[in-house]
Amino acid sequence: MNAQHVHGHVVVGADGSEQGYTGVRYAAGEAARRGVPLDVVHVIPGYVPVGPFLMIPEGSLQEFGSSVADRAAQVAMDEEPGLSVTKHLLSGNRVRELVRFSEGAGLLVLAARHLSVMEHVMAGATVTAVVSRATCPVVVVPVGWQPPSTPRRRVVAGYKSSHHSAELFEDAFPVAEALKAELVVLHAWKLEGVYDDVIAGRIEEERWNAEERAMVETNLAGYRESYPDVPVRVVVVHDRPTHALVHASRTADRLVLVKPAHGGRLHHLGTTARAVLRMAACPVEMVATEAEPEMVAGLSVEANGHMVR
Repeated sequence: MNAQHVHGHVVVGADGSEQGYTGVRYAAGEAARRGVPLDVVHVIPGYVPVGPFLMIPEGSLQEFGSSVADRAAQVAMDEEPGLSVTKHLLSGNRVRELVRFSEGAGLLVLAARHLSVMEHVMAGATVTAVVSRATCPVVVVPVGWQPPSTPRRRVVAGYKSSHHSAELFEDAFPVAEALKAELVVLHAWKLEGVYDDVIAGRIEEERWNAEERAMVETNLAGYRESYPDVPVRVVVVHDRPTHALVHASRTADRLVLVKPAHGGRLHHLGTTARAVLRMAACPVEMVATEAEPEMVAGLSVEANGHMVR
């Protein structure tokens, strides 16, 4: 088990929006549950274009940024009285600063926002960029999400293949244990075009599902023994992964996914991960991987956003 995930502090990015403060409340709850401090981070722009039609009083950005950090810290302390909260006002590129600050953290929490086309052009998709680059687990709180009055007691782990099942289960099992929740391991498969018709029709969908379920169970064996109090259910469905995961998120407290491995200057979430982050109904935790998966014939890969065998 990753020691940082258990003992590392929780970091939350506060952007000054009401949705951002929802993320702060979620992060405060996570920090309190883990018994670790919470770091509230707000990043002010390191560069602002100045011209004859854009006059920014000196110090105004810092003043506004300080007010955002102050309110975020107060929101966290109101949510979890007694929680150790430290606020940080940083300056520079928002993505780079959040990624840098969260190195070594147990969890980074971000709140998704509805962005207009112009906002995408001007600000970019900060959440997607941070998630793709962060080295610690990242939870994204979806737009409009509010904690249910009664917890659903269900964590869904999106199983892609055996390549990174260890990273997935080492994160998902402790989460399910801490939340006293059932762990549903969900694997969805679907081939492209007419090939899917061939597989589903001639090889029999149920037999294929049974074979996939057996593969998942093989990787689960040791974790079942290590977490005997966590009820586990394996679900294999013939469906598009995005549809299956988003559907499962409607009855879950958290959805856990492993993001694609990357290296060097390449950072890419993949079609499925981006779509799930955009449409999920519950908080989504993205777990980092350390190595590129090896290409082995017969094992699951992702093609055009679909899991295939």
